[in-house]
Amino acid sequence: MFSLPRIHHLAFAVALLAAGCDSSPVEPPSEFPFASATPECDPTDGPAITIFLTRDTLPALPPGGGRVRVYLWHSLQELRGRSWTVGGLSQDGVAEYVDGTGTITTLRGTITVTEVLADSTVEGEVDLASDSAFGVQGGFRATWIPRTLMCG
Repeated sequence: MFSLPRIHHLAFAVALLAAGCDSSPVEPPSEFPFASATPECDPTDGPAITIFLTRDTLPALPPGGGRVRVYLWHSLQELRGRSWTVGGLSQDGVAEYVDGTGTITTLRGTITVTEVLADSTVEGEVDLASDSAFGVQGGFRATWIPRTLMCG
């Protein structure tokens, strides 16, 4: 039979494990609740992926209105389970905020891709900021928008 102190210790250990294993997705940024991903060509004409975070659903590429664009210089297959540093002198990609008038603000930070699903939906999190006051943090589930590109 277990003693009461031992039961408390066991309950505490189970609670710690449950908290550490929380796999619930991170909420999307409130100002950019929609996301999409599409193939691109990197600066050396190799494979790349662009992830857009937008205020509205995406009727066209590139989306209109204010948006965050993360341009990763890696193939879709390389993204799963990795974190990438973007901006500055990064070899992994760049990020920017494009406001409704087309003004571009450079962003720096990280993008973590937790999953690439069978239909190429890309899931993950961003933590990006500009040198000024603009920043965006949160999760995303980017719907894949296929395009045929001639890279390389």
